[in-house]
Amino acid sequence: FSTLHETGHALYEQGVSPELARSGLDTGISLGIHESQSRLWENLVGRSRPFWQHFFPQLQAAFPGALGAVDVEAFYRAINRSKPSLIRVEADEVTYDLHIIIRFELELDLLTGALQLDELPAAWNDKYERYLGVRPENDAEGVLQDIHWSTGAIGYFATYSIGNLISVQLLNSAREALPNLDADIAAGEFGALLGWLRENIHCHGSKFTPRELVQRVTGGGVGSRPALGHLRGKKSGDFGAGGAGARTGAAGRGLASVPARRPDEAGLPRGAGAAGSAPCSLVRHRRPDFASRAALVRDIGRVLRPGRCPA
Repeated sequence: FSTLHETGHALYEQGVSPELARSGLDTGISLGIHESQSRLWENLVGRSRPFWQHFFPQLQAAFPGALGAVDVEAFYRAINRSKPSLIRVEADEVTYDLHIIIRFELELDLLTGALQLDELPAAWNDKYERYLGVRPENDAEGVLQDIHWSTGAIGYFATYSIGNLISVQLLNSAREALPNLDADIAAGEFGALLGWLRENIHCHGSKFTPRELVQRVTGGGVGSRPALGHLRGKKSGDFGAGGAGARTGAAGRGLASVPARRPDEAGLPRGAGAAGSAPCSLVRHRRPDFASRAALVRDIGRVLRPGRCPA
C-alpha cells in the first residue's frame, strides 16, 4: 500500500503539463492536493474490491503457502479491517485520522510552548492510550516512527487528513464521468481514471489554488460528508472502489443532482490526460512566493488560458 501511495505522488508530478516547465507553476499546488492523489490510489483504489478481484490471483500465485487457501473476499475484508494500532502507515482508513490528530495536537503544543521536547515521548504515549486504547512499549513504535519532524516537516501531518477528504470528493466526481470505473479496475484497466486525473488535476500544476482546484473539479469546497459516507460504507460492508461515499456528491449532495460535465464543457481539451501526456521537466527550480506566482500567471496568460491545460 505504501508503493501505491508513493505512486500517486509520482503520477501527479509526471502529469503536470510540460508547457509549465520552468514557470514556477510546474509542480503540485499543495501538500493537501498531493496527499489526495497518494491516498486515492492507496486506499480508494488499492483497498477496493474490484482492485483485488483482478490482482488477488497474482498475489496468490506469488505466495501460495500463505494465501493459497484464502478467498478474495476474506482477503479484501482483512485488509479493510478496522482496529486500533500503533503505527500510522499501517492504520486502516477508519482509524488513520486519529493518528493524524494526535500528531497535530502535539505539534501545536510544541509550537506554543505548552509541551517541552523532552516531554514529547510520554505525551505521545498518553495520547495513543487515550485516543486509540493502545500504548507504545518503546519509542520505535511511538514517537520515533515517522521521519517528518526529524527532517523539519513541521505541520505536514495534517495534510494527510486534508488529502483523505479531497480524495473521496475527487473519486466521486470521477465516477460521474466514468460510470464503468469499477469494471475497468476489476479488469486491471486504470487508464480512464488516470486520464481523468490528468485532465482535471495533474496537468494544471500550480495554476490554481487548492481551493480553486477543488471547486472547479467537484463543484464545492472541501468537506467531510463524502469521506464520512465512504467510511460508513466500509463499516457497513458496502465498500467497493468508492463505497457508500460514491453515492454522495462532492459537497455532500446526491450524485443524481450533480450534472456531469464533459471535459470540453469545463474548458479542458479532450484527451489531455491520455497516456501521451509528457512528464514535466526534471529540472526543479525554487518556487516563487505567491505574489511572484500571481505575476507569472498574468505574464504567461497568453499561453495559459484560464481553465484550460496547455496543448
